[in-house]
Amino acid sequence: LHPKVMDFSYFATSRLYFHHHIEYQGLQHFVALKCDFFEDLIKVFYSNLRVSKAGFLYSDVNKTKIKIKPSNWLTLAGLKYHGQKLPFPDIPEEMQFDRDIALTSMIRPELQGQNVINVGSLNINDRLLHYVYVHILAPRSSNFSQLLQEDIFVLWALKNNILINWSHYIMQHMVKCKDNGMSLPYPILNSRILVVSGIDLSIDVAVELG
Repeated sequence: LHPKVMDFSYFATSRLYFHHHIEYQGLQHFVALKCDFFEDLIKVFYSNLRVSKAGFLYSDVNKTKIKIKPSNWLTLAGLKYHGQKLPFPDIPEEMQFDRDIALTSMIRPELQGQNVINVGSLNINDRLLHYVYVHILAPRSSNFSQLLQEDIFVLWALKNNILINWSHYIMQHMVKCKDNGMSLPYPILNSRILVVSGIDLSIDVAVELG
C-alpha cells in the first residue's frame, strides 16, 4: 500500500477538532512519519513476520533476524506500548459499545434517522478521523467510503478517549493483512524497522514518498 502522511501542524491551526483525538492517543508523530521505503524488502519482511503473545515482533530479512520489543516502539514510531488492546470483533461488554448510538453521534443532522452506511454521511470531523484511520492507522486498499463495523467501533473509542495500545493494534493489523493475502500496510514504518535492525537496504530500490 502506498503510504499517506498527515500534516498534523496544518490541522492544529484549523478550527477543526478531530486531530485532538489523534493527539490524545499520542499518534501525532506516527501519522506524520516520512521516509523512503523499500517494496521488495518489505515483502520479505512480511513473509517471515510473526508476533508473539507477549508483544514481540519477529521477522527475518536476508539472514538478518529482526526483533522489536514492546519498549522499542517509542523510539521506532513515537508510540508507547500501553493502553487498551482492542479485541475486535469480540467487544467486551464492559466497554459498553452501542453501534447505533455511536453511529448516530457521527451522522450529519440532516441525515439523522436514515439508514446510512457510507462516510459521506458523517460530519466533517468524523469523516476526517475516518480518513486517518483507513489510510494511516489501519490502511486498507479499498472500500474507503464504507463504514465497516470495526471503523465505527474504533472511531467511537477514539472519540471517547479510550486510550488504545496502538503498537499492539498495528502489529495485529500487519498479521491480519499478511494472513489474508491483503495489500501490505505501513511501508514507512516497515522501512524504519529495517533500518534499526541493520538490514542492508542497498540491494533494493528506494521508493520516494510523494
